[in-house]
Amino acid sequence: MENELTKEESLAIISGMIKQAKSNVAGSSFFFLLWGWVALIGYGGHYTLFMMEYEAPQMIWLITIPAAIISAIRGARMRSTAKVRTYTDQIYGSIWLGLAIPFVALIYFGGQFGYQNITGLILLMVGTGLFITSRLLRFEPATYGAFVIWLGAIAALILNNESQFLIGGFVTILGYLIPGYMLKKREENG
Repeated sequence: MENELTKEESLAIISGMIKQAKSNVAGSSFFFLLWGWVALIGYGGHYTLFMMEYEAPQMIWLITIPAAIISAIRGARMRSTAKVRTYTDQIYGSIWLGLAIPFVALIYFGGQFGYQNITGLILLMVGTGLFITSRLLRFEPATYGAFVIWLGAIAALILNNESQFLIGGFVTILGYLIPGYMLKKREENG
């Protein structure tokens, strides 16, 4: 004979599952802040090195390699400590992994269609990933951030010069870092 749960036990289980699902996405601010700062340093450094007529200003973007490693390690740790793995958790990780290959291809083959457009194209992909992520997290500031990044992408594609790095840095602050710090505050306040 099966044991039936009381109403209180059922509610406790449901409540626990909801709390666990929320805690699984807690810590998402880490990724917002990590990649926001990496992008800001990249855009600022690229612009500065370009203006100083450094031979290879794009080398600043090598900072993304340790950031990717840190992200992968942090993501793996979060997955291994999660008591419950929801469908949303799986989608969340898949979004950015799915965008990683186009990012790498765009950077590697960017010279074939002109690096002057690369910032706009990358910002279009970042805006898309951020938009989907913001909807999964149900976090409106990041949704607005995605629109800001898309507008910056369009501006970068139109201007098509060194100002694209300033635009990239500016929309990173508005679209990534500000929502990232807001999300961190929400996580801390529970």
